[in-house]
Amino acid sequence: MPKHQPRAAQRARQAARDGGKYTAALRAELGQRPAPAAGATLASALTEMRTAVQELPSQARLRQDADVAGALAAFEADGQHESQALTTLVEAVLAVSVGEQFTGEDWKVWRAARDLQIAVRHPDTAPPYRLVDDHAFGWITQGWSAEHDDVLFRQDYSGGWSARDRDSSGPLPYTQLLQARGPVRPVVAMPRDDAARLVAEMTRAGRKSLISVLAALHFLWVADLAAHQGEERGHILTAGRGGSWEADTLKRAVYTLGEGAAERRVDEDLFAAVLEVVGRWLYDPDGYVELAEGLAALFARVADSYAGSLRGMAIIADQWVVRHEGLESLRNWALSRSEHHGPSGW
Repeated sequence: MPKHQPRAAQRARQAARDGGKYTAALRAELGQRPAPAAGATLASALTEMRTAVQELPSQARLRQDADVAGALAAFEADGQHESQALTTLVEAVLAVSVGEQFTGEDWKVWRAARDLQIAVRHPDTAPPYRLVDDHAFGWITQGWSAEHDDVLFRQDYSGGWSARDRDSSGPLPYTQLLQARGPVRPVVAMPRDDAARLVAEMTRAGRKSLISVLAALHFLWVADLAAHQGEERGHILTAGRGGSWEADTLKRAVYTLGEGAAERRVDEDLFAAVLEVVGRWLYDPDGYVELAEGLAALFARVADSYAGSLRGMAIIADQWVVRHEGLESLRNWALSRSEHHGPSGW
């Protein structure tokens, strides 16, 4: 590795050697958190179903179906909403063919019935829309599979720059996915406090912010590879939404710009903050934070809050980044969420 890497990178890379001690330490620390309360998902699904039924108007399409109408009457007459009446209603609703005649209220009941059916089958681990498996591969739901009587998931990968972000697995039912690729984690939103901290550090770092973030992400990527040598593994930085153009651009930038950035170009405090915050996001057992689009939103906040004379990429990038041959795609990503430095401001 280059000798001129930042001091923080030297310390972190040393910790990442010998089987990935850096990532192992993060996993050990995060693994001590208590698991979510069992039954919370089922309870919320029940509430969703009851609310949707209460708001279903008399002219709704579902009420015109004889089986659903009978099940609704039994369900509404049962003040305790006993399981048999509820089960009958869910089965009757899901048996109706959805179509153009469905109103918004019909859809709410149908989705609530589907969610409740999933929650009953998976009371503690109801499937999210996107998830990341234990091998850093991202998955996205394809919807309900009648054949498997379960939610079906397919891998979400980028077919552009890196074919290594997928393996040979085809679509899998959620139950099978849990058994073969678990534990799995939902893709979750960026915590507000963490986002505010990174924006503050990026704003302070100014033109060093972009290269500092890319250098830290490159380290995290290398550390993950070191910790899983010989394994078939996805890209840890883009597992949350690997099929997006933002993910493809981020991988290119991390690989071409993040490695070996000269120490004078990197803000060490921002570098250390990214290692701490993003490193936690990547291995948190409660959820994986999507990075590519999320980081673009943070760079946009930095650029839009700037009150000086610089424009566009010059606010967050130094002269070497601005001269980079891949500037256009990098700029399209880093400022894609900016209100004042978007295409018209470039």
